[in-house]
Amino acid sequence: MRKLILLPLLFLFAFVQNVNAQNSAPTLEVAIFLKAKKRIKDPVIVVYNESGEKIEIKTSTTDGGRILLYFPFENSYKIVVEREGYVTISFEVDAKLPSEESAENMSTDLDLNMIAQPLDGSIETIEKPVAKIYYIEKVGMFDFDWDYDDEMSDEIRALEKKIRDKDKAFEKEQKGKEDELATAEFEKQKKEEEAKRASAEAEKEKQRLAAEEQQKLADEAKLAAAEAEAKIVEEKKIAEEARKEKEAELKRLAEEELSAKLAAEEAKRLAEEERKKREEEEAKLEEERRLAAEAAKKAEEERLRLEEETRMAKEAEKAAQEAEEEAARIEEEKRIAKEAEELRRKQE
Repeated sequence: MRKLILLPLLFLFAFVQNVNAQNSAPTLEVAIFLKAKKRIKDPVIVVYNESGEKIEIKTSTTDGGRILLYFPFENSYKIVVEREGYVTISFEVDAKLPSEESAENMSTDLDLNMIAQPLDGSIETIEKPVAKIYYIEKVGMFDFDWDYDDEMSDEIRALEKKIRDKDKAFEKEQKGKEDELATAEFEKQKKEEEAKRASAEAEKEKQRLAAEEQQKLADEAKLAAAEAEAKIVEEKKIAEEARKEKEAELKRLAEEELSAKLAAEEAKRLAEEERKKREEEEAKLEEERRLAAEAAKKAEEERLRLEEETRMAKEAEKAAQEAEEEAARIEEEKRIAKEAEELRRKQE
């Protein structure tokens, strides 16, 4: 029903409006938009203070049709909106600030639904304010009372339904009156039509008999054409079935040929795989034989090397023994020579 939208752009717009439209004293700007099927022109807006006295405040309008109201702070107000043909509505503005807040230009906006009065000329009213605006400390700005808005939404919907029901009843009543006038005119036209109809009936009967005869001839011709067409259709059907059978046979033969071709290719592929497998196994056996020959050769070489090392070790041992015997012989000869020398000296 109503929306309060606070946007940074609206703050900027409100600031410009305040500079151009107000005195130096800060105010709360409330931008209202009257919503209806048609644009509301020249509404009557009356402002009352908290004492119930009618007061004047600064106002202005925007190109978009919004009405701007400027409320001095530290007061409460009731605003009544009237327009011929619409239900009179009101809303409340509590412009009081918390003690810790300093007064400066602020703004908010409010959309108001204008409800058309019933078509039967009766007058409906809404006694309660449709919205309440106050300073919300939690968000630090003026906004409308959401809980109260929910409460009033049900009442307003009920009023709108009541007016819709009245309009339906009024339209039904008007239609009844129009139907009565239409019935009288209808009876007059009905008599004239009956006279014309009686005159036309004989001509119509004559034409009907002639038409029946023509229809009979046409039906016979149509039946003959239908039989001929049915025969053609049957022949086409037989030809189509023969064509389909031929196509099916050709398809079967093609599938069998393809199947045989695929089977041959598969057999060829398997034979090729088997050949490659045998070649790989033969190559593997040949490699194993080569490795076995190399291993046998290496073993023989190792045996010969060990035999050579053994022979050389025996020869080295024999040489060492002979060298040792030679050293012992030389040592013995030295001892004998020394004894002979000592004996010679003793004899002298």
